[in-house]
Amino acid sequence: MRMGSIARIPKDQILDAALKMLIRDGYDSINIKTLAKELGCSTQPISWHFGSMPNLRKELTEAAFQYADKKMIPPPDDVVAIDRFREMGNRYIDLAYDEPNLARFLTEAHEGHTFAEQFIEILDRSMDETMSRQIADVLSVSVDQAEHLIQTLMLYVQGLVTMILSDRAQLESKEVAYEMIQRVGRNYMIGIGADMKRADALRAK
Repeated sequence: MRMGSIARIPKDQILDAALKMLIRDGYDSINIKTLAKELGCSTQPISWHFGSMPNLRKELTEAAFQYADKKMIPPPDDVVAIDRFREMGNRYIDLAYDEPNLARFLTEAHEGHTFAEQFIEILDRSMDETMSRQIADVLSVSVDQAEHLIQTLMLYVQGLVTMILSDRAQLESKEVAYEMIQRVGRNYMIGIGADMKRADALRAK
């Protein structure tokens, strides 16, 4: 096969197929031969674009993190900041239930980082100091307390996701996980003296 005909299968198409396999069958199912079968082609286009399986794995990892990133961040809207944060937590739970192979892959260490670290980066990008100040204002607490609330709930959600992905500890449903996050968050807010009446009134608008 000439180089020109090999390159007719775009690199993005190969990565999309690999990501589809990861979500459907799990990371261990992917190698050059199985990916070629998924694409209905020889192994040559894959080797030409990526050179080796380690290179493919590296780019697949980045593609998987980007895919999860988009799934995690709610579209911009005018909801109260803390509800937006809670929605991000719920979406992480959704990922664990709806695409467990992907969530399991993301919670393990790949290419030197995990999705727990990625989750922090997502929060940093989508919430930043402005979001912390907004939450502090809604709850009538300090910015430091708001930031600690965010960190605490983030770690709690990460623990829930790990539990959901464990064959020994499946929760009954997504809704149970949502309620657990809400209950823990609300109890924490009460514990730091948050103005829950004001928060509930603002969220009801």
